[in-house]
Amino acid sequence: MAAVNVAGTAFSELPPGLVTSSLASFALRAILTPDEQSASLEELTPPGASSADMKTAVAGLTSVLLESAKQDLSAQDFRAVLQDSGIGLEDAEKVANEYETSKASLRRLLGRTQFSLPNLVGIKWRLDHVVKSKNLSHLNQPVFMLRFNIIQSNGQEEPLEVTCSEEHLRELYSTLTQATHQVNSTLKQLS
Repeated sequence: MAAVNVAGTAFSELPPGLVTSSLASFALRAILTPDEQSASLEELTPPGASSADMKTAVAGLTSVLLESAKQDLSAQDFRAVLQDSGIGLEDAEKVANEYETSKASLRRLLGRTQFSLPNLVGIKWRLDHVVKSKNLSHLNQPVFMLRFNIIQSNGQEEPLEVTCSEEHLRELYSTLTQATHQVNSTLKQLS
């Protein structure tokens, strides 16, 4: 089972029976259709529970739902996470069923909203020799044209073109070599 960070979701400190399938439905509607909230939180508040308790429960449940969907946990693993967080077996089972029903929608939402860096998928280069420029009549320098093919977080492939001198290319090479060595040494330490 993957570890889900439930820091700050102290369900065990809340009144028992507060985290229910109706509260999970409320949290899921708040995540998936924030403009269409039909029930208010006060309507779901059981006797003896404060408004602060309800807000804490919704915030914690929202966090656990999103993190679990992000990690693609199964309903069974999600139920275990809830039980480890202090929710009883019966309520955890009901909330896990709500999660399983909405997991695909949560993952689609996360796919649209998460931040990710572009991925480098290809590179081409060309060496041009500049004989003169508009300002200088005799330049006689090599110029490197680099074309990086990247895939943006939205899935579209885009080119990124860079022109650099030999000095800049050597600096780029040195920086990439250092980064490669750092990644390799970090991976060796982790294994």
